[in-house]
Amino acid sequence: MINEDLQAQVVLRKLLSSPDTDISCGLGGREGASHLRSYVADVIITDYTLSYKSGLEWLMYIRNHAINPEAKIIVLSALQDPETELLMQKIGITRHIAVPFEPSELLRELNRYRESDAISAI
Repeated sequence: MINEDLQAQVVLRKLLSSPDTDISCGLGGREGASHLRSYVADVIITDYTLSYKSGLEWLMYIRNHAINPEAKIIVLSALQDPETELLMQKIGITRHIAVPFEPSELLRELNRYRESDAISAI
């Protein structure tokens, strides 16, 4: 999980924590980039706007540097632009969830991945 908002990370960690889930958090883009190179994740949850890299540049960085090239990437963002949504799909972003969001929406998405791919790490 990569986000510059510590409070958002705490809330997401609490929401996603379970005995069968391993969660690694990068506070901001630089720390997140380091995690991408050292942690094998099945799912990467990230903000769209970070101070290190932002927007599509950040998402392309994730797609190109994640140890697991098949990792699902979920973007949490207030962005509501159809052109950018299309570019996200072309880059290989699995899902964009508009912020604010219902926690159950994120959990449903992760459960769907678990059922289809038997993921264990976020």
